[in-house]
Amino acid sequence: MKLTLFFIIGTLCGAAWVMHGTKGPSSAASPALPVGTNPVRLTPEQQLEAVRKNDALRSRLEKKYPDSYRELERQAKRDLRNCIVTQVLDNVLAANCPP
Repeated sequence: MKLTLFFIIGTLCGAAWVMHGTKGPSSAASPALPVGTNPVRLTPEQQLEAVRKNDALRSRLEKKYPDSYRELERQAKRDLRNCIVTQVLDNVLAANCPP
């Protein structure tokens, strides 16, 4: 009898300990940027300089991942020569194009 009671109490304590360690979904999402701040935008001169610096990487990625590069051009609905192209993962590319 004492052994059964000890087992039940131990099981309840263990379950309570496990449940205490898990967190539910948060009620409020944290903002990506602090309130009142605008994302930093590059000036046209800074954008051109960044595109020039990215030219070698962009051409390497175009040769290494031709299908992904074409798909990215299709999604951007433009030629990526004036965009900053980066590699996110293997065969996954991202482009930052000026408006």
